[in-house]
Order: sequence, then structure tokens, then C-alpha cells
Amino acid sequence: MRPVCFSARRRLLLSQPVPVNVRHVRGCRIAAFALSAATVLVALIVLSGWALGVSALTTLGARGVAMNPLAAVCFLLLAVSLLLALPGNASHADSLLARVLAAVAGILGAATR
Repeated sequence: MRPVCFSARRRLLLSQPVPVNVRHVRGCRIAAFALSAATVLVALIVLSGWALGVSALTTLGARGVAMNPLAAVCFLLLAVSLLLALPGNASHADSLLARVLAAVAGILGAATR
């Protein structure tokens, strides 16, 4: 098989397999899922604190520093986007929705500068 040349100096053989440690990949998937789920939980707690007027929920125990509700919405959008983009979700609709949610979070963040 001929090598695929991306530049004149560097040649990359696409026919050679790359060794993958399955335990590390599985651990990274589990960590990504757990951290995304925790982020969704924190964002929902903060948003419920703002909706109910409970300052202890908006500060998450910090001394007087409340999370902006728009920041909580952006965290929620990004966490759900990551959950949809995790390997195993092979649906094209899930992938598209993940990208749209991430784009909306980025636009919200850029608009509120």
C-alpha cells in the first residue's frame, strides 16, 4: 500500500494500526460522563436557586459569590452537549444536537461579554 502524503516532508502511513489501551479509553469515557452529569446537576441546582430565590443554592456554599444564571445555562448546555457527543451515541441527530447546543452556549457567552 502506498503512503498518503500530506506534505512534502512528512509521510503518514494510514495502513499501520495504532496501539490503544482500552482501559484508558474506558476510564476517560466514564470520567467524561461523570463530570458532565455532575455539571448538569450543579447547573440545575443553581438555576433552581435563582428560580426559588434561595441564595444558598446560587452560591453553592461559597461566601457571597453567586453564579450568574446565564453562566449556569451555558454550563447546562455544554454538559448536555458533551453527554450527547460521548462515544456510543452513534445517532446523527444526537451529534447534530450536541453541536447546536455547544454553538448556542458559545453565542450566549460571546453576546454577554
